[in-house]
Amino acid sequence: LTERMFSKIPTENQAGGAGGSSTLNAFKRAEKNWERLKAFKPFNYDKNVLQWTQDGHGPPPQFVSTDGAFGNPMCWEKLKNSAGKQLDYDVVVCGGTLGIFFGLYLQLQGHSVCVVEAGKLRGREQEWNISMDELTELLELGIITQEDIDAVITTEFPACRSGFKNKEVTPLEGGYFQNGEVGYETLTPDVLNLGVTPAILLERVSNRFLESGGVIKEETRLSGVCVSDLVGTAIDLGDQQEPITARLVLDCMGNASPISAQQRYGQKPDGICCVVGSCAGGFDKETNIYGDIIYTNQPIVTREGKGSNQYFWEAFPVGIGRGGKEPGSSDVKTTYMFTYMDADENRPSLLNIFEDYWKLLPTYQSSISNPETDLDIKRILFAYFPTYRDS
Repeated sequence: LTERMFSKIPTENQAGGAGGSSTLNAFKRAEKNWERLKAFKPFNYDKNVLQWTQDGHGPPPQFVSTDGAFGNPMCWEKLKNSAGKQLDYDVVVCGGTLGIFFGLYLQLQGHSVCVVEAGKLRGREQEWNISMDELTELLELGIITQEDIDAVITTEFPACRSGFKNKEVTPLEGGYFQNGEVGYETLTPDVLNLGVTPAILLERVSNRFLESGGVIKEETRLSGVCVSDLVGTAIDLGDQQEPITARLVLDCMGNASPISAQQRYGQKPDGICCVVGSCAGGFDKETNIYGDIIYTNQPIVTREGKGSNQYFWEAFPVGIGRGGKEPGSSDVKTTYMFTYMDADENRPSLLNIFEDYWKLLPTYQSSISNPETDLDIKRILFAYFPTYRDS
């Protein structure tokens, strides 16, 4: 079923870019990476031991190097020639989708900043859900204006529900012992109740960054960072481009960052949050007026040999509350199903979890009887996020 649902995504919505990809091929790549992570055996590599190979493992990749024997010689040469001189930038921000916000703030404080992005610096069409408090903080820092806020908010609804139940009963009143031991639910006003359009937000912030003197290098993949305690850093942009120098490098590349990979060499995540979902039309308009922030409506699911998972749901209406679109006027909703687990090799595949999502969605959203025929799929979402005790 998951593969058939992917085939329903409009071609224009299958592009990659900021916010991730929504294609079947991207899902298959994520599945392979997940299987590889589950099969990975952690190990220790002690850099203080004068032994190149330890238990069959070589040293970590030297993406960040403080040793002139590693890294691009062009970087070390430029650092050598930059001693005692002004560097190209005060700060280089690696990763632009969220890094552009840090970059603009630092640029407004008088620092010279360059943002380096591997792809195009653009936001996805699908909304980001956020609270007004968070937008207000960006406003107070001068990163966005009130005009920006008014332009980027495309959805607004009163509240999100949090619920912990052992079966689907909606609405549910009273506490666990007052409603037949079903569970509990409550509304949390003004939490993640705004949908903003990332494409508009990032375009406005990027333009302000450029107007204030910042530099953006798009479609520029980083190859490494060389660090000199006496001079600063040189960022390797490949053999075809001159390195750039800076006093500070900020890593905003997310959990797939090569800098993080070097720091966590040999480590396996202690925990994983796995998320699957979709943005689709076809839901009941009249009840599409609230969101869910963390909601469960069933007991733990146990698979023989695969462990147990507690599934949680998250849902956000799309396209209501702004621009004259009254609550109850949109049938479009984003729904996620997520679970927490470790990365043991016996844990379920992403496909297993996605198949559960389609199977359980009609119980969660009663207006949907058959996702394959009832939903107008606009985008399919999937990811897994690693967590570490030593973070």
